[in-house]
Amino acid sequence: MLEQRLREIIPNPNSTFRELEKEEICSFDRWDTDKKNRVCLYYVVGNKNKKRVVISEIEELIRNCLTRGQINRKDFEVYCHTSNSDGACGFAVMGRMLEYLGIAQYLGWGRGFEIIDVDLARSLIRQNNDAPEQNNLEIHFERDWS
Repeated sequence: MLEQRLREIIPNPNSTFRELEKEEICSFDRWDTDKKNRVCLYYVVGNKNKKRVVISEIEELIRNCLTRGQINRKDFEVYCHTSNSDGACGFAVMGRMLEYLGIAQYLGWGRGFEIIDVDLARSLIRQNNDAPEQNNLEIHFERDWS
């Protein structure tokens, strides 16, 4: 659900992600899957450095930060390991994505993002037991009485 909604608003009307404290802009590059077959938003920093944010990691981040109501850089490092390893600017891109969705609002340097619409956030993430491969799974058991 999160991926679907993000694809509806990125790249149109939102194709850039402003850094948190700098004037630098990150630009949308493409939607694609990485080598582990995870859906990613790829973006460009400056004119050439391509990086990614893994959507499943953002879902995990939101899921684990809902009760506290805030997302900080440390949370991003813990729950978005791959996205963070591509560069610290991934935190800004992730936060701007959540702002575009109306889920979060930037609180300022060192404070991260506040989750401002918990119900919307909850509706956009899969719960742990709602993995896509399990959604329509039916199991039938037959007993051989012979």
